[in-house]
Amino acid sequence: MRYTLFAVILLCLCHITPAFAQNDSTRLDAGVLVLKRGLTQTLTIKGTDLEKMPFTDLGSALGAWMYGAYTNYNTITYVVDGNIVSDVNMYSIYDIEEVVLVQNAAVQANLPGGMQQLALITTKKGGKGKLGLDAAAQGGVVTASDHTSNIYQQYYIRGYGNSRNMSYGLSVDGQRDVLPSMKEAGTHVITPDGLDRLRLNGFFTVRAGDKNTIEVHVGYAPQKKDSAKTFPSYYQPATSMKINGNDHQHNFVPWARWHGEWLPGLSNDLQVGYLSGLEKGTLRNGNIFSATVGDTATYSTGHAHMDHLYIRDRLSYRAHAGGWTIEPSLNFSYEHLNDLGEWIQSTVDDPAGVSGVGSGSGLYSTNESEQWYKTKIYVLTPTVDFGYKNFFDLQGGVLTNISHAPGLSFGRRLYPYATLSLDILHWLKAESCTGLTVFGSYAERDAMTIQDYGLLDLSRGSTLGLLNQFMGGGLDGGSSLGTIGSGIAIASPMPDTRLWTWSMGTRLSLCKDRLVLNYHFERYNGLDLDEMVFPGGGVYYQFIKETGTLHNGSISARVTNGKDFSWQTGINTTVLTHKAPDLFGGYSISSSLGDYNMKHSSWTGGWVNRLGYKDFSLGVDMQYHFSELVPGSSANLVRHNSFLMQELYAGYKLHLAKGRLVDVYVNARNLVQGKSSTLADQYKYYGVGGKLAI
Repeated sequence: MRYTLFAVILLCLCHITPAFAQNDSTRLDAGVLVLKRGLTQTLTIKGTDLEKMPFTDLGSALGAWMYGAYTNYNTITYVVDGNIVSDVNMYSIYDIEEVVLVQNAAVQANLPGGMQQLALITTKKGGKGKLGLDAAAQGGVVTASDHTSNIYQQYYIRGYGNSRNMSYGLSVDGQRDVLPSMKEAGTHVITPDGLDRLRLNGFFTVRAGDKNTIEVHVGYAPQKKDSAKTFPSYYQPATSMKINGNDHQHNFVPWARWHGEWLPGLSNDLQVGYLSGLEKGTLRNGNIFSATVGDTATYSTGHAHMDHLYIRDRLSYRAHAGGWTIEPSLNFSYEHLNDLGEWIQSTVDDPAGVSGVGSGSGLYSTNESEQWYKTKIYVLTPTVDFGYKNFFDLQGGVLTNISHAPGLSFGRRLYPYATLSLDILHWLKAESCTGLTVFGSYAERDAMTIQDYGLLDLSRGSTLGLLNQFMGGGLDGGSSLGTIGSGIAIASPMPDTRLWTWSMGTRLSLCKDRLVLNYHFERYNGLDLDEMVFPGGGVYYQFIKETGTLHNGSISARVTNGKDFSWQTGINTTVLTHKAPDLFGGYSISSSLGDYNMKHSSWTGGWVNRLGYKDFSLGVDMQYHFSELVPGSSANLVRHNSFLMQELYAGYKLHLAKGRLVDVYVNARNLVQGKSSTLADQYKYYGVGGKLAI
């Protein structure tokens, strides 16, 4: 609490200081560093291009646009409005202005020790006119072959206001998702796996003249997951077993930002963010028999709580000489984490036990475990940016870890990075409508890993999903920087913490982005912390060093953009090779990207299309994964090809009085897919929706 009070007082003091500069739309705020947007290799997706697809995790909607099957919660780290302490799924898609995938090694300063990529999220601020109201809704049937049918629903409303010096708004989004249940003889679904999520987000922005901007944002997202069913007992086929559980999550994320200019050319950017994550859950697994037969039941309860404070300050000075610009800056960040997870498992054994089911002892036993870590992280990043007009940019710096954790070694503390870009054709001829830009970047980073709580969906984890993540794979931050709780041990010492990534790429833009060809190559190494053995009831973990290469190519085009007819299309492919141990604890392991034995290359990506004719619109997104290796029978890896029509919609705009529009549509998700597709999306959605702006 004292850190929160300190942040509030500091922001109040900032409010009475001299005038400051507004945010620069030509820059990309990547958290630890700021990049020039026009000279950074990126891929941009508008939020409106994703609105008509039903989803509960943003990554599932981005697959066809980014890295195909490799676009998931393990591979993408999100920075929302410059705030790295956040959860992207706390925001409705109707709140998101755009998503920018940054293809640059320098952003690894923000990321964990794996092979994650960075996506920058910009949320909507205000709108047109002094007052406005946006509303949207969609719903439909969720089903699958040999499964039941259930209903998906989403409702959204946002009100906002604008004046000369301020803007403000509040949005509310309610979402209900239900997984279809497998139709099995003897199985009765009492409560299908369901998710109820509420998202509240409010913003307030104040501008004083041309040189002062203060933003405040508050987000709160509670959700619950429930499930209950009975099915034939494994031990006694004539009887039944019942499993039921519930899971409650609460994420609270306020953040504030002050951006401005003290003196001509001298600017400062201060941001304070806070995340409080809480999860509570119960799981009951019991064998239900007749009165004369014994009963065993297992009850699991647990909770996990995380507090994460983040303070970042960037002081920079920009000097000009002709077309040249030099901008030294000093970035400082402070993070304070305090995490706790507790798990209690209780077992009841009925006296009338049956051999193979219960001992008949009537014992009641409990097994408790606890994990926590608490740490403070201080990082200093001096950088220098040197550029010429919009043609050339060179930026370099050193990420300096000045943290101290008793009893733990950080190894090296200095991690350099550099990024270079040059628009060759515009350098030679500034007025050319064609651009050819080459990119190169290199970065080293520590093995520090901070894994915030996020809102889970039905495709990730089971009941107590966050707690399982906390007690299992989410130990990287604790093992690297904090205190490991009881029952946890490290089976091997942390290897050399020098991790590196280097990348290169090129972008060819023809006729003012009418046709864009993009290629990105990346070579990296990283760490993954995986479960090893369970001697004596303890949990052991092994650090795994991973190396690999990534090739990503894309072509996007505005085939036509006339008054009546428009067609925009894009196709991309990603090839990833990965080196990691083939066997781990007797099992074939997958990388954090999800593939097995990635020494073998596979191809994944998507093809997206947006067409319009007068007031009609059509969207088609496809996703594929070819030559993938997956476990087959007898634990052998076999080649597999997957194809999926991820989204199909048709819409029409209705014109109302006073220029108001209502956009109505019908949509289908996963309408066509391969018979044995391994892509994450397996369920079909058929629905209708609409959006209104007043």
